[in-house]
Amino acid sequence: MYAALLALSLTATSLPAAASAQAFTDVDRNQYAWAVPALDAMVANGVINGFEDGSFKPTKEVTKAEFASMITRLFDKYHASEKDLPGDDWAAKALRKMGTSQFLSEEFDKNNGYQMTRLEIARWIAENFDGRFDQDLPANELIQYTSGMSDVKVYVLDNSYGPEEYAKVMDEIQAKVGDNYLMGGHYILDKDAEGGISGSDMDLPMVRTIANFNKAGLMTPYNGQFRPTDKISRIETAVFLTKLATYMEKQGFLKEYSSK
Repeated sequence: MYAALLALSLTATSLPAAASAQAFTDVDRNQYAWAVPALDAMVANGVINGFEDGSFKPTKEVTKAEFASMITRLFDKYHASEKDLPGDDWAAKALRKMGTSQFLSEEFDKNNGYQMTRLEIARWIAENFDGRFDQDLPANELIQYTSGMSDVKVYVLDNSYGPEEYAKVMDEIQAKVGDNYLMGGHYILDKDAEGGISGSDMDLPMVRTIANFNKAGLMTPYNGQFRPTDKISRIETAVFLTKLATYMEKQGFLKEYSSK
């Protein structure tokens, strides 16, 4: 369905105004030509709405609550509650259906207005949907799909280090990257004598997420940058969700999670 909707949106025949980006007063179809087909698909399926004044606010950074609401509308069959969150507002209802991530900050749990980064969104998706987006990858693919990006650096330490030297190197790397460690795109992994890759329960999942999303074409580098710490706008979210649904449809498991 999503592949068909996307194909329809790319032709000269557009969706009716009430079911497309054309209805929004601040979405110029020429300026946002790269995103309009995806936004049309999301609007047509009732996943993304505008505001009461007729605007969409395409460049506004998406909040945790907005993203959870979009996700639960799109994947209406999926319920992965991890926390007993209070409240009966639209945000609380959405968040109860969509589990939260162990990697996200305490601020994320408490603040519905928290503006999510690209990597936080990717990891949130990876920790849900029954591990479909958190597949183990061979060592060569982990490296392949996290290499060549100026803002993602994976340090692979081999087994030649003794315990003291290893600890020293770890300290040096963490001091060098500072706040960019983990959520900022810098990670430390270990390579054993057989060439296998391992890592901490923080580093390895983050590397795996970037590699899986890059390999699947869901989040890819632009001009050599993955932009893990960049916030994601509402119109970028429409593109991402359409890519996500289209990928799931092509892989044959969309209907397990969505009736759209």
